[in-house]
Amino acid sequence: MKQYTKMLAFVFIMGFLTSLVFVGMDALTAERIEANKDAAIYSAVLTHNEISYNSGNLTDVFNKNITIEEVDYEGQTLSFYINESNGNVSFMYGVFSLGGLWGPIRGVITLESDFQTIVNVTVLEEQETPGLGGKVKNREFLDQFVGLILLPELDRPVEVNKDVAENKSNEVDEISGATGTSNAFERLLNDSYQIYRDLWLNRGEES
Repeated sequence: MKQYTKMLAFVFIMGFLTSLVFVGMDALTAERIEANKDAAIYSAVLTHNEISYNSGNLTDVFNKNITIEEVDYEGQTLSFYINESNGNVSFMYGVFSLGGLWGPIRGVITLESDFQTIVNVTVLEEQETPGLGGKVKNREFLDQFVGLILLPELDRPVEVNKDVAENKSNEVDEISGATGTSNAFERLLNDSYQIYRDLWLNRGEES
C-alpha cells in the first residue's frame, strides 16, 4: 500500500511539474510571437517611410519617428502608425475579412496624408499556392500599388484589373494565373480601407 501511495505521489508531482513547464513554454512562446509580429510591422512601416534602421535599433528608430494612435472598433484595438514628419499613415489590412483562398493575407499599407495616395504595401502573412497566388507577396505585384489613388466614393476604391484594358488611376494588373487570390487581395484592401478611413476621419469623436 505504501509503495502504491509513493507511486501515485510521484505521478502527481511529475504531472504537476510537466504542466508548469508547458505553461511556461506557452507563455514564453506567446511573448516571442507577439514581439516578432510587432517587429515585422515596425520594419514595414519604417521601410515604407524610407527610414533607415537595423535589427539592433529597430524599436528605438520606430519610437523616435512614428507615433501610434489607437482606436476602438467593435471591441478591437486598431492602430494607426503616423509619420509626424510627412503625415504618412500606415495601418494593418486583412484584419476584417476571411483572407485569401487558403488562409489569411495580412500586411501593412501606408498612405499619404490625404488618406488616398498609396505610398507602399507589404504582405506580412499569406498561405497562398506557391508560384501562383503566393506571388501576392512579391514586389513585382505590390509595387504596382505605389502611387495608386484610392477612390473612396466607389464601392471598390482599388481594383485589380482582369482584362487587357489600360489601368485607371485606382487599378493594377491581377496576378497571372491567380484570379482568386487577386480578387481576395482586392477585397482585403477595400474592406480595410473603408473601415480605417471612417475611423481616421472620425477619430477623437465620442461614440
